[in-house]
Amino acid sequence: MAGCFEHINSRKDFVREVDRALHQCEGFLKTKGPSSALLSVEKQLRFLQERLTHGRVFTRKERKSIDMGYRMHREYEEIRDDDDFYDFKELISLLNLYMDYWPSDSLAADPKNDDKIDWDDV
Repeated sequence: MAGCFEHINSRKDFVREVDRALHQCEGFLKTKGPSSALLSVEKQLRFLQERLTHGRVFTRKERKSIDMGYRMHREYEEIRDDDDFYDFKELISLLNLYMDYWPSDSLAADPKNDDKIDWDDV
């Protein structure tokens, strides 16, 4: 059963989803062409991937600097008819949310974690 972070129940899941999102982003940059939002998302995903690959810990300031979910929402708010791109946009928002809270594996996997996360402490 998944918690608030849907199918991301651990750091291992997070790493997998960052890799998947980066691959999708690269594909959308080719098919949709470069936009400031997609280029920013790609840069942020590469930053996450590089840190995760080398096992480096994110500082709170670094985590708070991630704004790819906001950028995607602002730039592509109206997109709902392109299922693949809409799913990508939702994945980026989920990754951004995970970065905001940076939960432990046990908290991320807990289906009752809504009660355990201070949603106002972002």
